[in-house]
Amino acid sequence: MKQILIGLLFVFHCIFTKGQDHQFLSSEGQECLYEIYHSPNNTPAFLLQNTMGQSDIEKEYLHLYHLFIAYQASENPSLAESFNEALDRFEDEHNESDRFPIMHSTLLIQQSLLYWSNEAFTKGIRSFYKSYRQFCNVKSSTYSTQYFKLDGIFQVFFSQIPDQYQFWARLIGFDGKANKGFQLLNNTIQSSVNHKGEYIEALVLYNYCQLKFKEVNDDDIRQQISKVTLYDSPLLSFVVASLAIKNKLGNEGLLFLNQYDESKLNDFPLLHYSKGRLLLNALDSTCLNHFQRFQDNYHGHSFKSDALLREAWWYHINHNDIQRNKRIQLIIKNEKFPTSNDKQARKEINTLQNLPGILLRARLLYDGGYFQQAFNELSDTNTTKFNAYYLPEYHYRKAKTQLRIEQLENALSDFEQVLSLTSDDKRYIGPYSAIECAKIHLQYFNDTAQCRKYLEIAKEYNTGEYQKDINRIVSKLSKEL
Repeated sequence: MKQILIGLLFVFHCIFTKGQDHQFLSSEGQECLYEIYHSPNNTPAFLLQNTMGQSDIEKEYLHLYHLFIAYQASENPSLAESFNEALDRFEDEHNESDRFPIMHSTLLIQQSLLYWSNEAFTKGIRSFYKSYRQFCNVKSSTYSTQYFKLDGIFQVFFSQIPDQYQFWARLIGFDGKANKGFQLLNNTIQSSVNHKGEYIEALVLYNYCQLKFKEVNDDDIRQQISKVTLYDSPLLSFVVASLAIKNKLGNEGLLFLNQYDESKLNDFPLLHYSKGRLLLNALDSTCLNHFQRFQDNYHGHSFKSDALLREAWWYHINHNDIQRNKRIQLIIKNEKFPTSNDKQARKEINTLQNLPGILLRARLLYDGGYFQQAFNELSDTNTTKFNAYYLPEYHYRKAKTQLRIEQLENALSDFEQVLSLTSDDKRYIGPYSAIECAKIHLQYFNDTAQCRKYLEIAKEYNTGEYQKDINRIVSKLSKEL
């Protein structure tokens, strides 16, 4: 009954917004926004034409929007500079327009993302707060689709504020609810389906927020892939391919990206990076071609060290120490590590040379979703040559693959092996093994006593890597008991 009522409310909401929503962008503006997502490196024809009966604010808004998306495609710092300069003019010249508050709030969110991507965190927070204060003065009745889009973004982003800052966030009016935010973003997709530019925008926002802030069901990602295939948008494709990688849907991700020819990948090099990752997880040597083309065609710094590490991984599992070491040295020489992937790459090169190749092969296959193949390779491995440092990792990776192929008792046995070998080990594999045991006992056997036991073990072993993440997971599972 509850689901039926929710469905009816959603239908009424869509009917209401369809009847009440004013046209936010002209038909030419919709086409321009679509072009921006379709070919981010090219200036849309609409922006090159003389104003044709439209307010200048629309062209200025779309010009700024184009600068933001073009920066995502190339990471050219001059585009970010131009965006910030043009936004100042936009604030001075168009603040009397009824579309200004919604447009300005959207552009300020984009500015905050530009600042954060360049590690100017204080400026980014200032822009995001300014955007929120602007949004608080907007009425939902006019341009309602855009209003609920922004509301969804704020709900999702504010829900991610770390726990230690939640009290202060609520004190000044920040109180995000992730589920509400995702529902609002999904509603935006539904209500903008007849406006192609806003529809593409809504798909990008929804999938980006899922990528960053949500555990997504595999079937949901498959549905997004099916939907996105109809739209030739490289930025949207990159986000959805990243979701496939996140959920270990290697085959689906490769089939999706195979629709792009080489020229399209060169125009949006981040797709080369994604395809390289998917191919590497399948242990396909052509991954090297895509990592190289990514580095040749992408002029920014994001994912560069990560791509080099993945090349080094390929050479390591194929016993080419010379080429592996060359990539390690290139990472060491890098000065910028803008993404969490790049920072992790800088960390992992310190232990790569001694890592048994089979453990890395199993990790890659697992990350690609090739669980049975990973298990088979680990099962055929002679572990007598493993030293005390790598033997726990062997059992950890074997247990993870066994869990995926539903050999639950065997998985528990190998996780127990990890715990017996890591009582004085500060790596994450000890506490994470205890967490996996707790999950198995709770989700498959409904044994809350055993679940509590292993959560206590996880706390006891949590003395080194990823302490905050582990504490968060333990706390969440404890609340489910």
